[in-house]
Amino acid sequence: MSSFLKDLYYGKIIPEDNFSPKFEEYKEMRQQHNEHFTDFVEKLKALDSSLPTQLLTILDEQAEAIPIETAEMFIYGFRMGAKMMLEVLIDPTESTK
Repeated sequence: MSSFLKDLYYGKIIPEDNFSPKFEEYKEMRQQHNEHFTDFVEKLKALDSSLPTQLLTILDEQAEAIPIETAEMFIYGFRMGAKMMLEVLIDPTESTK
């Protein structure tokens, strides 16, 4: 039987690689966003053929921050969960006998 802590230590557990929203609403939203993006890029091309490349460069620059933000959110959530477990396991109102 595999140990969660060993798997975590050896890098077998990678939350961002295992997370993908499964609900249909998300898939439909992503499809809509992709269609809107494609339409917008075509309009940009009509104005100036270099605009789509500039837009993609800007979006790539912004996307570089996403892993940093999600890592910090994960750490914050993990700490909150650990604090909750400590409070559950160590009840200061309970007298020790």
